[in-house]
Amino acid sequence: MKKLLLALIALIPIIAFAQQSSIAYEYDDAGNREKRYVVELPEMTNPLNGGKSNTHTKDTIVKNHEFDINNVRIIVYPNPNGGKFIVEAQSNNKYLDIEIFMHSMNGTLIFSKKLKNQHLDIDISKRENGAYILSIIVGDKKKTITVIKN
Repeated sequence: MKKLLLALIALIPIIAFAQQSSIAYEYDDAGNREKRYVVELPEMTNPLNGGKSNTHTKDTIVKNHEFDINNVRIIVYPNPNGGKFIVEAQSNNKYLDIEIFMHSMNGTLIFSKKLKNQHLDIDISKRENGAYILSIIVGDKKKTITVIKN
């Protein structure tokens, strides 16, 4: 019994440092899961390895989000990103009514902007790494995506 208890105690730090990634999801307006992302967590030092960091590989998929809202083609890229990404709107209509909102996962409003031209550079590099909710409203239609900063 003592050997089993000691073995379990010895495994706790290994298990604690084994998880180096998290999973984030993208949902449509109805709440259905559309996409799955592997989000890399910051490297941690392992006290069992002389304080050296654990090594891991990244399998995060970088992709563009492309979708249509009220006959306007919206492109958000890159995602995941290092804190800087772009929102583009493609339409024949030069007078676009587009609003962009970004919230943290706990619901705090990060920013809100009206897209005045067809290109908007967004910089959240001073924010913490993680998932953020980007809502894009064109006229009376809304699309929400998850933006990953790593």
